[in-house]
Amino acid sequence: MKIKFSDMSSMIAEEVISLIGPKIRKIVREEVNRGVKSIIQEQKKLESTSLLNWVDHNKEVNKEVNESKEVIAKRAHDKARAILEKRFANSDDPFAELIMNAEDPQEQQRIQEQIKLSRPLTKVSEVGKNDITSPDLMDFSEMVDRII
Repeated sequence: MKIKFSDMSSMIAEEVISLIGPKIRKIVREEVNRGVKSIIQEQKKLESTSLLNWVDHNKEVNKEVNESKEVIAKRAHDKARAILEKRFANSDDPFAELIMNAEDPQEQQRIQEQIKLSRPLTKVSEVGKNDITSPDLMDFSEMVDRII
């Protein structure tokens, strides 16, 4: 019986495919999975950076809005105070004095924040285990320098 060259090559090809085929399929599957995972990771990074940019922009807008609200509130407060002073300038009404001398809670809060911000920051290395120090009042520059 004569074996033709084409039959022999097809037998060799079938044998090689049966031996190497599963390994090649596994390698291809792993490469496709790796590629898909890297695409998903890149997409997540892009989404997170765009989200961070949006949040930063949103913070700036909120800061501007808050500043304008404060300016408007201060203007309204000054206007109301001027009206009350004009109205009750010559009267001895005790309620007028109470109204005129009333303290603004937001003003007190702003004063407390300014006092807090005017204090010098304590270095992280100087804070002990038993110290109760707010993180707002701590200087983390030494720790950041160590990390970098």
